[in-house]
Amino acid sequence: MALPTLVYGVPSGCSFGSIVALEWLGQPYQLCRIAMPEDVTTAEPEKQALRNLGARKVVSAHANLEALMGDTPWLLGNHRTLADAYFIGIARWTRYHEVLDRRDYPKLQGLFERLEADVGVRFAHSIEKGETPQGSGALQGHIRLAEALRRLPA
Repeated sequence: MALPTLVYGVPSGCSFGSIVALEWLGQPYQLCRIAMPEDVTTAEPEKQALRNLGARKVVSAHANLEALMGDTPWLLGNHRTLADAYFIGIARWTRYHEVLDRRDYPKLQGLFERLEADVGVRFAHSIEKGETPQGSGALQGHIRLAEALRRLPA
């Protein structure tokens, strides 16, 4: 049986949080790296539409999460959860889209700093840079997009 394969985009693809979550879970998986948005579309208007959508989502997510976050260190309480893994994937888009200053959201800024120090997050950053970091041992390598598509059921 084939391992689960996560297709992730670079630079700053939305699957970053999924890489973090997979590392935290420690279950075997593979990765398939694609260039975003080039491997998805070649039309400049479509690329810009994807960028605009991402920028709107970043602003909306930060405003909603800051309002919902209580006085706990993690999004859902006193322990990190998969919600925190996915948050770091969204939060780092502030650099890519340059749409807000995270320091305007102090609870989320603190969460971001805690997550940036996490070994799984550092692993995901290294993967995006094309490095081969030492992780939890769950990553079983990369496959090409053509191979990932070939494995899809007919």
